[in-house]
Amino acid sequence: MKTVLLDLDGTLLKMDVEQFTKYYFGLLAEYCADEYEPKKLIETVAKGTYAMIKNDGSMTNEQRFASVFRQCFNEEPNNDKFLEFYRTEFKKTINACSVDGDGRQLVDALKKRGYRLILATNPLFPQEGTKQRMGFVNLKLDDFELVTTYENCHYCKPNIAYYEEILEKIGESSENCIMIGNDVDEDMVTKQLGMKTVLLTDCLINKHQKPLDFDYVMTIKDLIAKLEDSTFQL
Repeated sequence: MKTVLLDLDGTLLKMDVEQFTKYYFGLLAEYCADEYEPKKLIETVAKGTYAMIKNDGSMTNEQRFASVFRQCFNEEPNNDKFLEFYRTEFKKTINACSVDGDGRQLVDALKKRGYRLILATNPLFPQEGTKQRMGFVNLKLDDFELVTTYENCHYCKPNIAYYEEILEKIGESSENCIMIGNDVDEDMVTKQLGMKTVLLTDCLINKHQKPLDFDYVMTIKDLIAKLEDSTFQL
């Protein structure tokens, strides 16, 4: 049985990341304006995000973010407030996404073929925020053996240690894994570990214009169609 790692944003959930982030920050600032000065809050979230991306593994991403928050506000983050935001207002970010059935269809096609499924989404969000974004394309936490969030990860993409941590958690070798994503730098870095790589081009991100030298390069609809052919093997 092979294991498939799937990216979420731009892969299963189609979006323009910059547009989504701008919309998300606006909602967060407005929702928390009664407790945090909006501009300072957004600057702090941006600093915390950068710190998580650079995390060295000595603490979880959640702990790394909290350490930055304490430096900026001299207090612990109000996790109850932020959790309520992700449960309520965050749902409006669906307006910055292109919602269709392709993500759900791809997951179903992979399940039908018997693959182990891991949602390898960049762990910058708490589980609640990740669950909400999954819900935009009718996916649930229990569709996957593991869903990476800022609570359970010590690294972020494109750090190769992020993927090594996943392999350790699931007890799998990289040679038995396939990575499906849309970002050449963040997702296809798994090629260095010996994983098979599938680059989806619907929301392609290739910031450094690298050659698309991967096992498969196609749209999500093309991949779904190939999986319906019993002779096709990832």
